[in-house]
Amino acid sequence: MNKHNKISAIVISYNEEKVIADCLQSLFWCDEIIVIDSYSTDNTINFAKKYTDSVFQKKWEGYSIQKNYGMELAKNDWLLFIDSDEIVTDDLAKEISNIMTCPEYMGYYIPRKNYLLGVQLKYSGQYPQYSVRLFNRKYGKWEDREVHEQVLIKEKLGYIKNPIDHINDFEKETLYGMLLKEVRFSKLELADRKKNNKNKLRFSEININMFLKHYSVSLPFQSIFKFFYIYIVKLGFLDGKIGLLWAIYHGFLPPLLTTTFKWEEKIKSTKKMIK
Repeated sequence: MNKHNKISAIVISYNEEKVIADCLQSLFWCDEIIVIDSYSTDNTINFAKKYTDSVFQKKWEGYSIQKNYGMELAKNDWLLFIDSDEIVTDDLAKEISNIMTCPEYMGYYIPRKNYLLGVQLKYSGQYPQYSVRLFNRKYGKWEDREVHEQVLIKEKLGYIKNPIDHINDFEKETLYGMLLKEVRFSKLELADRKKNNKNKLRFSEININMFLKHYSVSLPFQSIFKFFYIYIVKLGFLDGKIGLLWAIYHGFLPPLLTTTFKWEEKIKSTKKMIK
C-alpha cells in the first residue's frame, strides 16, 4: 500500500553490535533510517552502515539530546523512534504503514513487550507499557531529561495495537547486566531530580506514570510503596516467580542506589567544606 506520509526511523546506539543488525533489519520498510551513534568502540558502526547510509556520530549528551538531534537530521516530519535492542514486528510495520496513509492523530502510543531472563513480563507494569514512539515532529519533541525521557506533545494521541519487541542481548538479560544498567540509570535519575528541584515538573507536561515516578521518591518507605505498586497494583504476582523477582529488583534496588549516591555526594561535599 502506498504511503501518503513518509516516515524516518531514528535509532541511537552505543556498543550495540549484538543487536543493532536485527533492529535495523526490522526497519527496512521505512523511507529513511537514521542512526545516531555515540562513538561505539565495537562493530556497531560497521553493522549499521550495511542497512543505512545515514549513520552519524555525536558525543553522548543524554538520551533526549541525542534523539532531538536525530529529529533535526530527518528528511521527513513523521518520526519513529526505536531503541537499538528493539524490533519492529511485521504486524507492527503493517499497522504503522496503514496509519501513514491518513493519520488521524499527530502522535501514537505504541506498546512494548519486555522480558526478564528470556521470559515475557505480561503484567508487572511491563505490558503493554505504552509510550509515544511515532509522532509528527511539528507537534512534539523529547523532554529535557537525563533518562526515562518522554515525548512532549499537546495534541490528542492515538494508540497502536501491535507491540515493539524488546529483544535485549544475552549480556543485558543477566541480573549482573541489569545491575550495571540500574547503577547508570540511578545516577542519571539523581541528576534529573537536582534539575527538577529547580524546575518543578508540571503534571500537564508528562503522563501520570512519570509524575508518580518522580514524586514517589519523596514518600516514606518508598521501596515498599514501589514493590506494592509493581507486585499488587500492576498484578506482578500473575507473572509468577519472574514477576516477584522483577518487583523485588525494581522495588528495592533503584531507591537504594539513589539514596546511596545521594549520601556519597553529601559526604564528598562535607569533606570539601572541612578542607
